[in-house]
Amino acid sequence: MSGILTVCDANVCRSVAAELLLTEQFSRHLAAAGIQVQSRGAQALPAHSACRLVEDLRDDEAWRSRARKHQSAQLDVAAIEEADLILTATISTRASVVSLVPSARRRVFTLREAVSSASGFIPSTGAAGDDLVRDFTAHLDSRRGLQSLPTTRGSRWRRASHPFDIADGHTGGHRAHVEAVAQVEKAVSQLVGAMTADPTLPFLPGGGR
Repeated sequence: MSGILTVCDANVCRSVAAELLLTEQFSRHLAAAGIQVQSRGAQALPAHSACRLVEDLRDDEAWRSRARKHQSAQLDVAAIEEADLILTATISTRASVVSLVPSARRRVFTLREAVSSASGFIPSTGAAGDDLVRDFTAHLDSRRGLQSLPTTRGSRWRRASHPFDIADGHTGGHRAHVEAVAQVEKAVSQLVGAMTADPTLPFLPGGGR
């Protein structure tokens, strides 16, 4: 196994944003730069590009080119079995992963669940790349169910989602769509920060923490 798999429903927004953001932020760290990230959709239609909000997250052409080249793909057993860590948008998508490959249960978390469990992570001495991911996955699994659930609020128009979910913004209008992408960006930043916080890990000069 190797790398990280991100999963949402259609594989055009949340999972793609997570894939691109993880790759971008890992590239700043020598210990994480070699980590491979791919994405899939639990209900994906084939060969759709990333949504415009994902493409517009960054102004640089390299980012936009990667977003435009993205082609949505359906979640399958091979992708699940290949990944050391699987990050889903929602708990229902997490369940979809486990229903396909029950043995993956110890490697699959929602993105927000992983952030909630990430504190206190200490990698093995010299861990880098896939070894760093495997250490992080083992840490998350060891803390499964121990964290307090964050509180979420609904409204008169929308029911509160599970606190570990990043809901599909495409079904809730432009404001919900923008918020969903912002939630992915925040969670990825927190996750990578926790994975690379150990001061013994090498860092690329000029990358900034």
